[in-house]
Amino acid sequence: MSSPSTDPETPATPLEYKDEQSQPRAHGAGFRDSEDAVGLPHNNMFVVMTGLAITMFLASLDNTIVTTALPTITAELHGTASDYSWTGVSYMLCSGAFIPLWGKLSDVLGRKARKPLIFVSIGLKFHAQAILYPCIALFLLGSGLCGAATSMPFLIACRAVQGVGGGGVVVMVQVVLSDIVSLRDRGKYSSVIGGCWGIASVLGPLLGGIVTEKASWRWCFWLNLPTGGVAAIMLLFVNVNPVRKLTFAEFLEKFDFLGIFLLMTGTGTLLAGFSIAADNGWNEPATIGLIVAGPVLLALAAVVESRTTRMAIIPPRLLKTRTTLSLFGLCFFHGMAFMCTNFYLPVVFQGVDGDSALLSGIKLFPVALGGSLTTIVVGPLVTATKRTRPFIWGGSALMTLGAGLLISLSETSGLGMELGFTLVQGLGTGFLFQPPLIALQAAMPLKDMAACTGAFYLVRTLGTTLGVSLGGVVFQSQLAARLRAIPALAGTTTQARILQGDYKDIARIVPAELRREVVRALSRSLRTVFVVLTPVSGAVFLLSLLVRHYSLERNFVQKARPVSEEAAPQIDIVDEKDSEKADEEKK
Repeated sequence: MSSPSTDPETPATPLEYKDEQSQPRAHGAGFRDSEDAVGLPHNNMFVVMTGLAITMFLASLDNTIVTTALPTITAELHGTASDYSWTGVSYMLCSGAFIPLWGKLSDVLGRKARKPLIFVSIGLKFHAQAILYPCIALFLLGSGLCGAATSMPFLIACRAVQGVGGGGVVVMVQVVLSDIVSLRDRGKYSSVIGGCWGIASVLGPLLGGIVTEKASWRWCFWLNLPTGGVAAIMLLFVNVNPVRKLTFAEFLEKFDFLGIFLLMTGTGTLLAGFSIAADNGWNEPATIGLIVAGPVLLALAAVVESRTTRMAIIPPRLLKTRTTLSLFGLCFFHGMAFMCTNFYLPVVFQGVDGDSALLSGIKLFPVALGGSLTTIVVGPLVTATKRTRPFIWGGSALMTLGAGLLISLSETSGLGMELGFTLVQGLGTGFLFQPPLIALQAAMPLKDMAACTGAFYLVRTLGTTLGVSLGGVVFQSQLAARLRAIPALAGTTTQARILQGDYKDIARIVPAELRREVVRALSRSLRTVFVVLTPVSGAVFLLSLLVRHYSLERNFVQKARPVSEEAAPQIDIVDEKDSEKADEEKK
């Protein structure tokens, strides 16, 4: 990867006007007319991108690496079925709940601490660069403690700490990238980040199985420490524009505490409800209460955000334009389809085909290959064509086709069908990791990059969690009904183990005709999951048609050499309503 570094003897390039009149202009893009010039700080892109890519890979990997290790962990630490599920839930819950907080705090405090882990300077002024390293530190601290856990409650608590940092890392990687790369060139760099996210999500179960089998489950967490440390050292060299410092009194006066409280509690409540529903179904009062309370709190948050006189956590523009709302819906359903597919394809391979966990992970390579290939290729194409919509349309159509093809998988399907159909699905999902985020950032003012990026990943987290939950409810209800319809199996311990996700005993069921009936019941239940996912993928395609084109050129681009914090251009933090007033005065 080449570095867009400048010769130290060469002065910074002067401001350069980019004419947008000759390009199609979306309705509502008038905010660009009043945007001020923003300097792009000098960076060694190879070093910085390597650090960002490693950081994103580790944060994404921890979502899935424990899935194949959990049976071993639960047995060794004498956990219960509830402990089993909450090991994963605690990470996702805290990761999603803290995403909007990290996004907004990065606008107020800055992206990266010049003196890592220092939050408040003398005189009660927030340091200009203070979010990236605390997120990495929390993530690595949680990883180390998870590996040292001696009981399930302690492991669950440490996974929560890890999730708080992991959610911040995912958001801050994209926010930092948006600060150091122009919107026009963001595609070719974000393709690397998106590829790491997709590959880690798919390879997590395989890597977890290998590490647990060949070494110890504790290394699923300890692997983060040396690699994360290397990434943190590399990120010492990233340069971002500082924001204007706020005094402690200004922070208390301007920060939207009510909005962040409603967003965090609403997100956490909804994620908890989805996660519990995946294990216990949707009929329990506690599950229903959480799933109802979550959207109510989020709706209240939307009302508060649209009316607040403080610095809104979610910029009101995100909730007012057709393009941004369509992209949020697209992101939500894409997350559902992506995670549900990756979660239940191993069930096809292990339960229906009788493969080991390791072989099942190997069979997921087409999904990883397809997703990473299209993600890496699409980014530079977005940069070259200055268009995002064609790739969003193509990806959503291909993903819908892939979901439809998965419906035809059965106990008689050959290896070629399994690998070919999963490759199509992987290719389609890979198109949709980065272009929707770039399209969203193009539709928003520069000052709202961090907030809109945080909102994007919050929506994706909700979608992925609901995808696993919805798939679990559909699969378990179908499988339970089909197994009850087999008289010779009803009420046996084998039936109970299959319903708990243990498919090892299926190969030992005799006679052979009974075994074939069980495999057929499993296959038909999985088919129902893919039947549900097909219209979900279709919704992604329909929403993609509503996205308007926003030019990837900004009015001004300036590439600047590193400057001291005192001499650097300061970015003022203002809320959207103040900005609109200023625009009217200028006119």
